[in-house]
Amino acid sequence: MTKSENPEPPAKLSSEDKLNKIVHYLERMDRRDRWRTYGGFVRGLLGILPLLILLGSLWYTYTHLNELLGKVAGEAAKQAAHYTQESSGDFMKQVQKMMKR
Repeated sequence: MTKSENPEPPAKLSSEDKLNKIVHYLERMDRRDRWRTYGGFVRGLLGILPLLILLGSLWYTYTHLNELLGKVAGEAAKQAAHYTQESSGDFMKQVQKMMKR
């Protein structure tokens, strides 16, 4: 409580004023608790979001695993063929150079 919220000393307040003051504080607490509830709900949703993304990616991987493995295997085969052609081409050039001598 700040100094501006402190009313006159409690001895001067009537019972009606005291009850009004209690009702005022309860209303403020209710408003604060409502906002805390909204904030907790939003934080909960944000906490669940990574879990949903993980589950979605696992489902996608499970359903499209054959396609993904096919693409990976195809790319690996292309790279292996390219490397083999370069290596064999260099080897043939070296053999030809040796034959010329």
